[in-house]
Amino acid sequence: MSVGMIVGMTVLLIVVAIVAFVVGYVSMPDRKRFGLKEAEAAAQYVGNTPGAARPVMGVVLGVLGYRDAVAEDVSALVAAKAVENARAEADIAAHQAQIERLEQASEELAGEIAANQARVTGAERVAALFS
Repeated sequence: MSVGMIVGMTVLLIVVAIVAFVVGYVSMPDRKRFGLKEAEAAAQYVGNTPGAARPVMGVVLGVLGYRDAVAEDVSALVAAKAVENARAEADIAAHQAQIERLEQASEELAGEIAANQARVTGAERVAALFS
């Protein structure tokens, strides 16, 4: 191998290493985040009293250096569930309208059945007269 090839391979390896580092850094999840999922897991151990959660938060935020993201996770959850609820309410309204249409159609069909039965009864009476 020539010196030029060795230098070229070295430069290529350095570029690949830098690109891999940058891609890994950008795609790496934020590991220093204390969000709703972590708070729910911690709540299993501390119960529902805020006084018991304060020491945990002190250690997690102060000692371990995590960022408190519980409030932003809850806000995102509230927004997502509001969208889901709005969709569900729209579906309910559409189903109610469909139910009303079907009930009206059923009433109309019941009226047709009654009219048909009356016609048959009348035809049977006429047939009995002329038999």
